[in-house]
Amino acid sequence: MNRSTLRSRPSPLKLPAFTLLEMIGVMAAVALLGLALAPVLIQQLDRLAWEKETSQLKAFADGFRQGVLKTKTIPNQTGWDQMLATNLGLEISQVRTNERGQARVFLIDPAFQIDANVGLSSNYVQNANGVTNQPVNPRLLIVSSLVKALPTNLVSGVASSTAAFSNIWVVAEGSVPAGWSWNGRGED
Repeated sequence: MNRSTLRSRPSPLKLPAFTLLEMIGVMAAVALLGLALAPVLIQQLDRLAWEKETSQLKAFADGFRQGVLKTKTIPNQTGWDQMLATNLGLEISQVRTNERGQARVFLIDPAFQIDANVGLSSNYVQNANGVTNQPVNPRLLIVSSLVKALPTNLVSGVASSTAAFSNIWVVAEGSVPAGWSWNGRGED
């Protein structure tokens, strides 16, 4: 091979490209941007979950009300989930737990009475003239959490006391009820 053939070969084209240092700089900038936006994204996802759970609980309230009017009975802690599932076309597991896997609790005001019986041990009777044994203090709650499990002493049924029930009933939105030993946040 002579030198004239070597010289006649075209030189390789130099295309514009990133150097390794430039690529590392771009990746670092993207990583910092991702870290800055992650809390905002998480906050938005939590907000969407909160809105969905709030909407679901409102649908439960409407479904419960419709079920009471249709069946003329108020279910207790053993029948609330079935009534809602039937009226809303859901599985019982969808009523008992929210989309984040946290259990919901059905609470009955201890002052709730039908025919001088505390709680829901007897059914009210409704006929064409109206209710013959109208409930007294008919307050019921479905309590839910998005992140942390509800306090272990909070179980479906008649609340431990009227005060404990009222603390949940009157708590401001985004707050933890008075008397709770729970490490969740109010907005959860």
